[in-house]
Parts: sequence; C-alpha cells; structure tokens
Amino acid sequence: MGCDTRNNDQVSNRNLRNNNICETLRRIEQVQKEALLASACGRDLTSCDSSLIAAVFNTKPISIYTSEGIFEATVGPNGPFTRLFRVEDVKGCDVVVLRLLTLENGVYTCTPYTCIFKIDCICCLQCFDPTNCPIC
Repeated sequence: MGCDTRNNDQVSNRNLRNNNICETLRRIEQVQKEALLASACGRDLTSCDSSLIAAVFNTKPISIYTSEGIFEATVGPNGPFTRLFRVEDVKGCDVVVLRLLTLENGVYTCTPYTCIFKIDCICCLQCFDPTNCPIC
C-alpha cells in the first residue's frame, strides 16, 4: 500500500490534514485512557465530576481510509479481515498503534492483535459509537 504523495504543491495541504488526523487520534486515545482509569479506580459514577459514558465505554471504534480505499488487516495468521480498530497509542505524529477489533452480532471484541499504521497515509477516519471492550 502506498501513501498519497502526488506532488510538492500538495505538501502543505497534506501536512495540515495529517495534523488534524493526528490530533483526532490523540484525542480518541486520551478519552479511552480516561475511561479505563475511571473504571479501574472505581470512581463514583453518580457524581457531577465524572462521566458515566467515559466509565462505561472505553473504546471508540474507527475505520481508516487511505488514497487506495479502506484499510483492512487480517485478524491472526489465518483469520478474517477487519476494518475496525481501537487506537492504542499515537507515537509523535508519525505512527499510530491500532488494536484490531471484530464485530459479531453487534458485539465488538478487542483481539490480541495490533498493527502499526503510518499517519501520513491516512486520508480519512470514520468513527463509530463508543463501546466497551475488555482490555488486557
């Protein structure tokens, strides 16, 4: 898979797009970490300074689009393909570590598989409703 590198005239537009995508990925990562912390610390979900949604839903599933279309990854050596991911870690604005998710009968499952994706290759993110995904 190649990244969109058409010509030098589009470099500034691509950099702006990459910064926006990077900041969105960072925000998703931060919200998910806050949700995990809230549930791990046993915060009172009825107080005004806590977010019930954040404590219940710890994953914001996303799909990634490149200049070549939607990105898919294989779940395991011989598994099915997935187009759904959980942001695990954003490293600078260079790469993002993604956990592969599966969706079966309306239930998301976090798999033990991850991939590293170059942020420069991302043209578009699609976000889905938050869910709870047990994280090891």
